[in-house]
Amino acid sequence: MTKKGPSGVNLSFLAGLYTRVAKQTGVHPSYVSRVARGERRSDRISRAIASELTQFLPAGTSAEGGEANSAASSSEYRERLIRRLKGNPQLNKLSAMVMDLATWGHPKEITRVSRVSLQSRIAANAVMIATSMEHFHRMSRKLGDSPHVISLTDSDGVVLYSFGTTGMVCDQGAVPGANWSRDYLGPSAAARAIAAGVPLIIVGMTDQTEGLLPVRMACPIRLGNGEIAGVVVLSIDLSPARAEHLLDMAKMARKICKIVESERKKPSRMHPRSQVQPFVDAEVHLARVMLMPEIDQGTRAHLAGVLAELEEKRREFLLNGGGSPSKRTRSGSAKAQSV
Repeated sequence: MTKKGPSGVNLSFLAGLYTRVAKQTGVHPSYVSRVARGERRSDRISRAIASELTQFLPAGTSAEGGEANSAASSSEYRERLIRRLKGNPQLNKLSAMVMDLATWGHPKEITRVSRVSLQSRIAANAVMIATSMEHFHRMSRKLGDSPHVISLTDSDGVVLYSFGTTGMVCDQGAVPGANWSRDYLGPSAAARAIAAGVPLIIVGMTDQTEGLLPVRMACPIRLGNGEIAGVVVLSIDLSPARAEHLLDMAKMARKICKIVESERKKPSRMHPRSQVQPFVDAEVHLARVMLMPEIDQGTRAHLAGVLAELEEKRREFLLNGGGSPSKRTRSGSAKAQSV
């Protein structure tokens, strides 16, 4: 029996609305339901729901008035958010920059570095990647159902690792190997954080059609000698964006910095690391990333190719005489004794 509302109107057309909106926006249907009930706020999802509902308006009915009110409300909320961020004393203490970029220009296809380049970058930053994973997962749980992507780039702005809402990593151009040294899909928060050397927040457009999240936060991982080892970047929707997110990222960057600096001191010990160890570390970390359920099939296939090439390079390195100095010394001693 078809369920009807109090006025006897057939409401069967609403079946599957949340699922359709969830597929369009890349979030879970339960989050769409919460936005519809007012338990969560997301301008992007609200617009998608409104767009679905307009398909069922009677002929001759115009939705322009409602869309205009929604756009005005989003614009007002955006202005209030920028004022709150600029007036936050804790952000001022961090010397954080708040950038109002209402016009992002025309999005271009983001470039990627070669697989060989990505392999070397992952091997060189294996410790930083491994350390960031736990912090990224913790922050993602804190953000809950809000659409978001957390990324780690190296000192050149190349993405090394990303985590967040399922299916949004590719949409936001945060696949490992993506080169964010310049502006592609909107302004690059990573490139600006590297250039400025301070945390920053970019508040972009709210009426996007490309599905890009409008708020981007970035915090550089600055070592004691002033060198920037990498950048932590958060892409998030307008409504859930808070100053506390950048403050949490600053704490995260300091913890990652301590681990990276302590690791860089280890090669000076009496027992040096094997030269092949970075390859092994990178393979282990890549395998862990591929096993995560949040990673989509496209990213997993790309990482599988990188992992295969890493293993091949490691074998070539060993065949060419690579490895720990101690092994080479022992083999040399054995040959001398046999002579």
